[in-house]
Amino acid sequence: MSDGATLIRKDLAYFSHVRLTATQSGSTPNFIQTMAPSNPVRAFGYAKGDDMTAAGRASTTATECDTNLQNKGETLDGEDVLITGVKLQPTGESDPFFISKLFRNLSVKISLNGGDRAMLLGNAEMVPGGCGFFVGPGVSTSSGLAVPSIGNGWPDDANYYPIPSGILWQRKGKTDSSLVVLINVERTVTYTVNNASSVAAVADLRVQLVCTSVADRSPNL
Repeated sequence: MSDGATLIRKDLAYFSHVRLTATQSGSTPNFIQTMAPSNPVRAFGYAKGDDMTAAGRASTTATECDTNLQNKGETLDGEDVLITGVKLQPTGESDPFFISKLFRNLSVKISLNGGDRAMLLGNAEMVPGGCGFFVGPGVSTSSGLAVPSIGNGWPDDANYYPIPSGILWQRKGKTDSSLVVLINVERTVTYTVNNASSVAAVADLRVQLVCTSVADRSPNL
């Protein structure tokens, strides 16, 4: 890879957020939340400054709080990245009750060619995400009832879906250079909320890679 420059190895947490939003129907006091199969949301399918439609948030512009990609699906600064694990973390904007119903019915796949060929990691319960939200005081946004906040696995940074042999995400122009993580509702999830008021339930998820990258750069970068 190097043409006389210094090859620098570093650990950088590539991340990308996606959102799944239920459809709400019914009226007081029986609201129905439904999440039906549709097109998968695409983590790493957008970059900073892009519209987040691919991630389930139409008409929202991605910022540095949503992803650290400069170009969708591409590594940063022409580096090659060895992915050795994946984390799936609910954020504080997620409805804990909705997640408890939804995760068993979400598939998670990773692809290096934009989604045409993808490797199934399992359902969302099988892809833990340490250091996300864990059990604690919280409010279900769909029901208004006080329920614990929820995390996907023990809150430890070493808790993730391991890929021991690694997957090589190459720099632009090479084979396997267009990364996407596909999260798809495989089975309809529906439940009734008995409450005076309600809003559509949301699952806001952060996909984070456990990885090491190599590139020609200064040791300071």
